[in-house]
Amino acid sequence: MTPRTRPAHLPLTALLAILWFGLWAVEYVLVRYDHMGTLAGLPEGWGLWFDALPVWTGAVLAVGIWGGLLGAIMMLARDRGAVLILAFAFLAMLVVAVWSVLSPAGPRPLPGFDPWLVLVAQVVVPALFWFYARSMKQAGALA
Repeated sequence: MTPRTRPAHLPLTALLAILWFGLWAVEYVLVRYDHMGTLAGLPEGWGLWFDALPVWTGAVLAVGIWGGLLGAIMMLARDRGAVLILAFAFLAMLVVAVWSVLSPAGPRPLPGFDPWLVLVAQVVVPALFWFYARSMKQAGALA
């Protein structure tokens, strides 16, 4: 693949990453400004997990979410810096997930909701986007 070649799946994957991190960003803003009631369909008590976060964990979560969104936008713009930004986002989400598992509160099941699924997705999906961006950089699709 030449450096100027862009595979058709690059913008599609970047848009999926923007959607993923964008939804996390919307949720983050709604939780931080106490508007979780506006999201119909979320289980009762969903926002309590965010309230239990220590300040440092909330900051790391913000780095993961907003960094991931920035990395996804950079990937859409074919900027190779997306790889580093998405790596930081992945690591931040991993730290938050590990803290969630090891904290005394731990992930608590809510009616009709499996917190383990969210924790796994919170780490695996950003890792996949990071690996994808890294492979696109190695292939020369990100300049």
